[in-house]
Amino acid sequence: MRLLFLILLFIPLCAQGILEEAIAEAYTNFYAKYPLKVQAVQVSLASGSPAVLEQILKQTKKTQDLNLQWRTPQFLSQEGLLNLSLQNKSVWVKYKIKASIQVYKSKTMLRKDQNLDQSNTYQVSIPFTRFFAMPIDSSYINNSSARSFLAANTLLSIDKIGAQILVYKHEIFHATLKEGAISLETSLQALENGVLNQVIQALNVQSKKVVQVKITGFLKGEVL
Repeated sequence: MRLLFLILLFIPLCAQGILEEAIAEAYTNFYAKYPLKVQAVQVSLASGSPAVLEQILKQTKKTQDLNLQWRTPQFLSQEGLLNLSLQNKSVWVKYKIKASIQVYKSKTMLRKDQNLDQSNTYQVSIPFTRFFAMPIDSSYINNSSARSFLAANTLLSIDKIGAQILVYKHEIFHATLKEGAISLETSLQALENGVLNQVIQALNVQSKKVVQVKITGFLKGEVL
């Protein structure tokens, strides 16, 4: 009886290698833009038979053969549960990874609608534990703005970030006015902030006429 108990404990430990590799590979691929570096993965049998787990892993020649079913929210945490199945039998495995990840933080206080750039953000490596929302990657720098006031050294995540402001309220910008085959360019004053493809109100300073303008680029628009 004691020998059987030792065997049941031993089997999962021997079979963990390819499962650990599959978990590390999944997290590394998911966070490829950051990047994330996995130092270790711990796995343990949460429920089910060690013999079933051994059977599953014996039939696994490469990590893709496990066909692990991941949900995006799982990758926000360093630990979770995975289901492995074989015919009509299945086991649940608990895992926990030890890793570090490159994230962006605010270098200075950010005002609402302030655009993110290299001067007000910085990249830093932190231990990966848990995120409540996905952190931003490098593609957001020079391409987004703060949704609200953010204190210095705030970890920047997608829930805190909005589209880049291309025209700020009260700024003078150039807009194209098309009349048939004729295209004219005029200067207007924005009456509100504008992001790409947004329609905003703008003032013709000379005529005092308010017009609708579609934002097409940095300090550029098209009169509708």
